Amino acid sequence: MSATMAYDNNLFNIFRGRLYPQLSRDIATFASEEIRLPKGPRRGMLFDPDYAPFNHFIFDAIMDDRWRKVSIVGPTQNGKTTIATNIPLLYYLFEMQEDVIFGLPSMELASGMWLEKLKPVIEDSIYRDMLPTKGAGSRGGNFTAVRFKNGVTLRFMGAGGGAEQMSSHTAKYILLTEIDKMDQSRGEGTEADPVSLIQNRCDAFEDSKIVMECTVTNEQGRIWQESMVHGSGGIIHVPCPKCNFFQELNREGLIFNNESGLVAEETAAYKCCKCEELWTNSDRLEALDTPKLVHRGQYIDNSGNVVGELPPTKNFGMHYNVLHSPMQSLSKTAGQQWEADRSDLKEVKKAMIQSKWAIPYRDEDIDRDQISMQTLRKLADGSDYRLREVPSWCDKIIFSVDIQKGYSFWQAEAYNMESMHSVVLEYGTVDQRDESDAGFYNMLQELDDIAMEGWDNKTSDLKMIDTGYRYDLIGPWMKRNKTWFGVKGIGQGQRNKLTGKKEIYKVNGIFGIRIQDDGNRIWFIEVDNTKALVHDRYLIENETIDCFRHVPQDVDITWIKSMTAEAREWDELGEEFKWKKVRRRNDYLDCASYAIAGAYFLKAKTERIDAKKKRDVVSRETKRKQPERKSTTHGNWFSSSGARLKK
Repeated sequence: MSATMAYDNNLFNIFRGRLYPQLSRDIATFASEEIRLPKGPRRGMLFDPDYAPFNHFIFDAIMDDRWRKVSIVGPTQNGKTTIATNIPLLYYLFEMQEDVIFGLPSMELASGMWLEKLKPVIEDSIYRDMLPTKGAGSRGGNFTAVRFKNGVTLRFMGAGGGAEQMSSHTAKYILLTEIDKMDQSRGEGTEADPVSLIQNRCDAFEDSKIVMECTVTNEQGRIWQESMVHGSGGIIHVPCPKCNFFQELNREGLIFNNESGLVAEETAAYKCCKCEELWTNSDRLEALDTPKLVHRGQYIDNSGNVVGELPPTKNFGMHYNVLHSPMQSLSKTAGQQWEADRSDLKEVKKAMIQSKWAIPYRDEDIDRDQISMQTLRKLADGSDYRLREVPSWCDKIIFSVDIQKGYSFWQAEAYNMESMHSVVLEYGTVDQRDESDAGFYNMLQELDDIAMEGWDNKTSDLKMIDTGYRYDLIGPWMKRNKTWFGVKGIGQGQRNKLTGKKEIYKVNGIFGIRIQDDGNRIWFIEVDNTKALVHDRYLIENETIDCFRHVPQDVDITWIKSMTAEAREWDELGEEFKWKKVRRRNDYLDCASYAIAGAYFLKAKTERIDAKKKRDVVSRETKRKQPERKSTTHGNWFSSSGARLKK
């Protein structure tokens, strides 16, 4: 039978499938029977999932109803686009016969993506006759959608399209690429980020699926968050060909002589972390044949079985690097690593870390002293504390409030005045409910009720409220509620925002208290420094060290995002920094920075009280030890002559 006849029969089978619906193939079978690779060393060959066996983890996740999202972090030029974009696209369009939304950073990229990556795959498949012969997508140019001859539509959505444009279309299946370049909030923060807006386009379908891939940028990047923080965080493990111990493959295991690039390639090997035997490239390929995927919280036992429950998430996440790919040898990887190690250019090192090892890049000079969402999550996972439980070492509770239009954020923290250890007890929001002044006062009263209700029969020792918004209402309320302290945050170069009379109390670099014209005492907090203290205390390596900030086990992602919503941006010399928002909502970080200032105040107050007690004790002891003097008079009232003493 000729190739033409075979092709016609395939088209007939597609047509017959429209008339008599049949069970769809799974995506791995579909790929191995229909997809020919459009470029690379295996160009023209049918796709073989077993060529890189970890492909099955991705395909299984796409088919598994448990996972609503599938997020892949992997190296460049190693088949990531084919696995996580091209094959799912064709599968959904032609096997499932469903519309697909394709999200990308800008609509300017849509034409290039279509002509260079997507259309060639379709042209090399049996579905080439489904391509449009006229209209959008038939020749190129600017367009937003391609309608195929089988009736389904591929619709492109760019990050700059806005909520209105995105909300006008829905689809059961969504593909997203380069999402780290898309994940920037738009306008004045009135709309969600573009990635979330596009993802929401499938909410009408209970059995929807979202598939994402991207080259990793940093720990705050969307693909890392979706896959390794919010997602299941799957890591590929392979067995050592020498001792059969399952392990991750990482940069630390790559061994080579760094005398020169050529010598590095010639001596490249991988060192087992267990038996320390060196693998050849053939050993590595053998290990790749039997991989296991270990999600967050799981481990591999001595029998080679994955043990532990899947994490409680609907998001499948998987990470792999260049060592997991059979497309690149140990020799070539060692040569590239040698070049990166020898280079003085940060961009060369950054490219190796991101594009080959597929891990977030951290600039040690500029990105120092930063906390990440992953850092806080690790602290929470290893914590002995839970929300709403007051630690035994707590002797002060600080309640701080950040006021916004229509609602407020509040946070309670437990502090120890000697060690300055702290932990968040609880946090939340209170709505104003109605826009009237009475509604605002009701919100303030509800905040006071929360603070006074307390935790484990212990109420707030210090209550602090942000007065930057609606002081016309907060000021009079504070005069009636003397237990509250008003605060205002001032940054570098904002001394001109100080109001009121001369400072009556201050802690250098932390805050100063000024009496206002209405009699209220306002704390002007140097938030650049107090936020740095919050972040620095989460980075203390040992929790026995003074000032360590603990993270409760059960904090949610909203709190973690807020605490990492700002990052320090250092100057070129690394001597000065300013705060830069990486997310819009930073309210719990603000609350924590107020509480730091409050803790310094309470500590100083405690030290003054303790010092006074010590002075009183010393004074009493001194008086007790003084010898009793014998009077030469007849008493206090009379002299030796009997005359009354003058007072």
